[in-house]
Amino acid sequence: MTQKEFRIDSAGGLPAYRVRVSPRARQVLLKVHPRDGLCVVVPPDFDPRLIPEVVARRKDWISETMARFRAERDQAGCGAADEPPILLDFRAVAETWQLDYAPRPGQALKLTANSHGRLLVSGEPTEEEALRHLLRAFIRRRATALLPPQVRALAADTGLCPSRIAVRFQRSRWGSCSAAGHVNLNAKILFLPPELARHVLLHELCHLAHLNHGPDFHALLAGLSPGSAELERRLSRAMVYAPAFLG
Repeated sequence: MTQKEFRIDSAGGLPAYRVRVSPRARQVLLKVHPRDGLCVVVPPDFDPRLIPEVVARRKDWISETMARFRAERDQAGCGAADEPPILLDFRAVAETWQLDYAPRPGQALKLTANSHGRLLVSGEPTEEEALRHLLRAFIRRRATALLPPQVRALAADTGLCPSRIAVRFQRSRWGSCSAAGHVNLNAKILFLPPELARHVLLHELCHLAHLNHGPDFHALLAGLSPGSAELERRLSRAMVYAPAFLG
């Protein structure tokens, strides 16, 4: 059986949330994601009519968690989801790009980079989706240029060598590793503080030796990335570092 997912709109004082029916779930689980909000994971045989009651019982915890995520996002300077960024701060590589906007109604949206860390966005100011596409393409290009060399340097130090490295956008995962030794990295790693970015890369390299999250995997990761447990905890909320506008 595959997972099913549907959305419930805000009602009765409860926040909007997604319901995910998972064959692997043994009990109801509430998850709050920095970007996607509340998700209620339920087993296939759970009565969906009982879900609002479950959400209501955890209403205070949900509100507190969402408020904490908003505060963290404000502190990171990432802005709201409908606000185009004015700065791309690639903390992982100490690279910053300032965005300048030049509205030109009726003209196709264009992104131009120069050698002084500035990006000029010119064209139709209402084309938010086009702007999002341009920014994501630019970030992916920079991530493709900057992240694989870091992976190869860590591979040389650890002896854990991937057969292929690819960079793409992922909504909630920082990376993945296949049985064939292919490492996929989320372009948003660029926005992470350096210690978190390094930990993500080491995490994926460790999967080349252990394609699971068992004790041997965690022992290897802890040896290569001191304080790995705390770094993993920080990573669970680290999507706040990337501009919400990117989606």
